[in-house]
Amino acid sequence: MQKPLFEVLGSCLIIFIGGAVFFFSPNWLILPLTAFVWLAFEIRQGSRRDHFKRKLILASIMGLSLALFDFAFENLGAHLGYWVSLNSRFFLLAVPLEIVFTCLLGGAAFFLLISNFAWTLPKVLLSTALWSIGGTLGEWHLNIIGFMRYENRWKSIPHALVSYVAVWLLLHGFYHFLNGRFHKEILS
Repeated sequence: MQKPLFEVLGSCLIIFIGGAVFFFSPNWLILPLTAFVWLAFEIRQGSRRDHFKRKLILASIMGLSLALFDFAFENLGAHLGYWVSLNSRFFLLAVPLEIVFTCLLGGAAFFLLISNFAWTLPKVLLSTALWSIGGTLGEWHLNIIGFMRYENRWKSIPHALVSYVAVWLLLHGFYHFLNGRFHKEILS
């Protein structure tokens, strides 16, 4: 089996198992733990590749950027009364701290995963569609189990779906920025 295909299947399995555990035993801590396992898997897969330290730096920047973006977006939405997150023991303003760590670790793992592929517009759109549908279904589940509540006519579909599409397109664009000009100018 080709290395990138194994990595995709391994990543999907980790995310699926983490999602299943969360589904049957909801606890915010499962999300960052799943992201940590995913990141550890990606690091293990990539550690023998050329320029891996540079990739790891770029992955960390992407994870940190996603965490900061999500933190700002979630707090803005909470401030405007569109949603509220519930049932966490650790809040950073309106955001469960577990989500901040999930974005940090998951964003880095996502960077390492997608760095193995040549990206064309159809692949970016397919990736965006899959991750956006998954995120939307995840938020729908969070609403059902009482970990999140939407207000002021905000809905999982279409509002959360459109938000996720925008975020994943931004992440792919940010990946290309980090991997292109930023990589050549800053890290060389």
